[in-house]
Amino acid sequence: MLSMNDMAYLGLALCAAYTAALLAGPWMIGGRSYTVAALCVILLMCCPFLVQAKLVIVRALAAFFCTELCFKISDYARQHRHAVAGEARFLDFCRFLIPFPPLAVVFGSVERSPQHARPRRAMKLILIGILGTTIGLTGFYQAGGSSLLRDHFAIDHVTKVLLFVTTIESLAATFFGLELVCGFSASRPMRFMIVSRTVAEFWWQYNVRVNQWFYLNAFEPIGGRRFVVRGVFWTFFVSAVLHGWMFAITHRRLSVLLFHVTGSGCASFTVDRTIREARRIDQQARGACIDGRLADRYLHPLLSRLQPSLSVLLHQRTVAAINLFDEPTIQFG
Repeated sequence: MLSMNDMAYLGLALCAAYTAALLAGPWMIGGRSYTVAALCVILLMCCPFLVQAKLVIVRALAAFFCTELCFKISDYARQHRHAVAGEARFLDFCRFLIPFPPLAVVFGSVERSPQHARPRRAMKLILIGILGTTIGLTGFYQAGGSSLLRDHFAIDHVTKVLLFVTTIESLAATFFGLELVCGFSASRPMRFMIVSRTVAEFWWQYNVRVNQWFYLNAFEPIGGRRFVVRGVFWTFFVSAVLHGWMFAITHRRLSVLLFHVTGSGCASFTVDRTIREARRIDQQARGACIDGRLADRYLHPLLSRLQPSLSVLLHQRTVAAINLFDEPTIQFG
C-alpha cells in the first residue's frame, strides 16, 4: 500500500501535470495548437521527476497518468488544427482531460448519455472483472514463491503470461463495466487477447484505445496507407520513445530508452522487408493472371486449329492458374 509520503509525491506530480495541461488548453484553442502542444508534452514527460527516484511504484503511476495526458494533448492539437474537433470549448477540453474512462485518448471517441447505461451487463462485467483480477494477483503472489517456476523458465514464462493476460483482461472488464454504469459509450479497452491466433492479433486486441491514437496521430499523418513502410516506422518510433522514456525515468536506466528505440528500428526493418516481399508477390500474381487471360483469349484459338490436344491442355492449366491468382491478395493503398 502507498504511504502518505508516497501519496504526497504522487499528488505533487499529478498537480503539476494537470496544471500544465489545463494552461495549454486556451493557447491551443487560440490557434497555436502544435507549438503549445509540443511544449506541454515536454513538460508532461518531465513531471515524474518530481517523485523521488527510490519510489519506483509511485513514479510508475505518475508516468502512466503523464503519458495519458501526452496522448490527449497531442490528439486535441491535431483535431483542432485540422478543424475536426468542431467548435472548441474549454469546458470540453477539461472534460477530455479527466482520466475516466481510462486511456480514452482520442478526443470525441467517448460520449456520455443516460441511454448508454446498461446496469445489468455492467454488474456482470464488474463481478467477473473483480473475480479475475483477484485470481490473477493471487496467482502472481503464489508464483513468486514457487520453486518449480524458478527452476523451469518455459513453465514460468507461460504461467506468468497467462496470469498477466487474465489480470489485464479482468481489470479492463471492471473499468468497462463502471463506464457502462456511468453511461459512457466507448470501445472495450481490451478485446479478448486470450483468443488471439497470432502475435500481431494479440497486440492489436491489446489496448484498443491507444491503438486508435497511434493510427490517427502517428500512422496517418506520415502517409498512412500510401506510404506504409514510412508510417509503420514512425509508429514504432513514437511508441518506442514514449515507452522507453517512461520506463527509463521510472527505473533510472537510460539503456531502457536506447533498447526501445533500437528495437523499433529493427522491427520496422523486418516489417519493411515483409511488405516489399508481399508487394512483389502481389505484382507477380496480377501479372500472371493478366498473361493467362490474354493467352486464353488470343493464343488458344490459334492453337486449337493447329494442335487441338495441346490447346485443351494449355487451356486447362491457364484456367487453373487464373483461379489460383484470383484468390484475395494483399492490397496496398
